[in-house]
Amino acid sequence: NACAKSGDVDLAFRVRDRMVDKEVTLDVVAYNSLIDACANSGAIKKAHQVWDQMKREQVQPDKITLTSLMRAHAKQGDLKGTLEVWDDMHLRGMLPDAQTFTCLLDACAKARNASLGETMMGWMREQGEQPNEVHFTALIDACVLGGD
Repeated sequence: NACAKSGDVDLAFRVRDRMVDKEVTLDVVAYNSLIDACANSGAIKKAHQVWDQMKREQVQPDKITLTSLMRAHAKQGDLKGTLEVWDDMHLRGMLPDAQTFTCLLDACAKARNASLGETMMGWMREQGEQPNEVHFTALIDACVLGGD
């Protein structure tokens, strides 16, 4: 988890390799930490390699997994990738939460897509989530960057 918070991808993968060498079975928490480290460092390709490994190992993702993957895309301004993970989350029957919406709104801001950001705020309210200052700031950023 410390590797994830610091975004030290190399250290996170070295720890993973030691776990594998010791024949420790990686669970969803371990995979989430790897994806989170990738997200914090902006390493989308590595995050997807971990995601692909999870699928091969048949480790079921949770909301944290997908939110971290969304954050990796959002951090790079990849709105399309963020929305693809959002769709996957919905297909799995996972309900979005405040962090999920933060990722979506950040992606909208970086993509300068204020109208989608406003739509996301509406969906957020429909889901029973109350927007907070982080959400409003991301929406304002989308408006300012998009020229709205």
